[in-house]
Amino acid sequence: MFKRILVALSNDGASNIVFDEAITLAKQLEASLMLVHVLPFDLLEPTLVPYTYPVITDETMQQFRHRWEEFEKAGLARLQALSEQAIAAGVTPEFTQNVGDPGRVICQVAKTWDADLIIMGRREQSALGKLIMGSTSQFVTRHSDCAVLLIPDGDEPKA
Repeated sequence: MFKRILVALSNDGASNIVFDEAITLAKQLEASLMLVHVLPFDLLEPTLVPYTYPVITDETMQQFRHRWEEFEKAGLARLQALSEQAIAAGVTPEFTQNVGDPGRVICQVAKTWDADLIIMGRREQSALGKLIMGSTSQFVTRHSDCAVLLIPDGDEPKA
């Protein structure tokens, strides 16, 4: 059945629920995990500059680079900690952190790693938000070459 499970993680609390579900399933199926964290493109934009003053100074870019390095380090530290939790639970993990559009990166890593299943969170959005921004889970569901299991975040109302 499922022997290679990709777990897409974000920076919110829902990722803990997704990770816990993935560990449970991986233990039952004796599957290995690939933990994936994506630093989205919008973090690349130097938003430290007020829109009323559009000149980017060396100091501003230095602040931005420092902030970006902090995001990278925090993401990798989290992946390392989750990897250690998986090992302690008896599951074989790998992890990767990439930069790009989250949906596209998740699908590409799943294809390259030859995943059987993608487990990821599903966040409830307003209709306007879905129309304007779309949804990472929608993109992955439509474009993935393997099965996708969506875990609702803890804030969604129960049906």
